[in-house]
Amino acid sequence: MNKMITLCIVAFLFSLAIPVCLFASRPVDYLLVGCVQDGMLFSLRTAVFKVGSSPETRANWIRVRPPSVNLAPYEGKKIGVRGFLHPGDLFQPDLNTLETLGICDEEANLAVRRELPQAYKRKAKEQAGQGDWDAALNYLNKAIKLDNSDCSLLFTRAEFYQQQGKIQEAVQDAQQAVDYGCRRYPDLAFLAELLERVGNKPAAIAAYKQALTECEYKPDKERFQQRIILLKSSTHTDPQKKGSQAQGGKLPPTATDPEAMPLPPPLRD
Repeated sequence: MNKMITLCIVAFLFSLAIPVCLFASRPVDYLLVGCVQDGMLFSLRTAVFKVGSSPETRANWIRVRPPSVNLAPYEGKKIGVRGFLHPGDLFQPDLNTLETLGICDEEANLAVRRELPQAYKRKAKEQAGQGDWDAALNYLNKAIKLDNSDCSLLFTRAEFYQQQGKIQEAVQDAQQAVDYGCRRYPDLAFLAELLERVGNKPAAIAAYKQALTECEYKPDKERFQQRIILLKSSTHTDPQKKGSQAQGGKLPPTATDPEAMPLPPPLRD
């Protein structure tokens, strides 16, 4: 009898979970109110976000699909438009419902400015995924100009440079990011790998040691230890340091060493 009651309860709870599983990812009809800046649409929401604080306006970049939707005529304006909001802040507007609500006021503009650096970063990653490196770097440079204290932006640009083979530029950004406070072990390991690729073995060893100190993941700790041992060994057996630094953006021979074990890029949100 008790077993039968338990099975009924489990079946009931499972039936409640089914709609969530099936419909949680479906698009929903949504009235979006937001501001357009730099061709991007930012939704606006005013609420009390902390107990006891005053109402605050926050903005969130909304990706509009299809990409051909032209928001240029509404630059700097507040608009309202109905459409379907998909998971991942993806919005499909019904342009027949679009209405101009006036100019974005200072409070709305301030909220958008706070969100812009991260919006540019996400936009840059979109462009990089499509192989448009010029557009990607343009967006990322805009983000860094707005917030040069965010070390994650510098690391993202370092990753872009690395993927384009611009290792010297990648080293500069990664080093600056670490100096600004990005000191998680994947960050330090990424810098170490870049330093190793340009032939700066002492600096690479130092960065791997720092990564080793911060790391608690055993496989990566073992990998860093192996790299340190190998670099120390090759440094001691190679007194001739001429040509160890990359010149004119060209990589030294060590950059194509088949024994080199490239590390994963820093983990980003």
